[in-house]
Amino acid sequence: MMASKSEMLTREEFASLLTVGKTCAVREPPAVIPAEHSARLIRLGYMADLGGRLRMITPGRRRLAAEENQNRPLHKGP
Repeated sequence: MMASKSEMLTREEFASLLTVGKTCAVREPPAVIPAEHSARLIRLGYMADLGGRLRMITPGRRRLAAEENQNRPLHKGP
């Protein structure tokens, strides 16, 4: 499935998505990303602001997984 032009993330927005995804909600301070990134990523449904903390939600995890699978090298076999 191909993302529409409006859903494509810049390299910087994707880095912000990764930053939020790697931040532990319990043991670490909240992730800090540019306000325009958080607004767009929330609008696209990749993350949510819960009590002042950005949290990645299921569509964001799927977006990261899709990127990872797209960039994974093909196994050539023995």
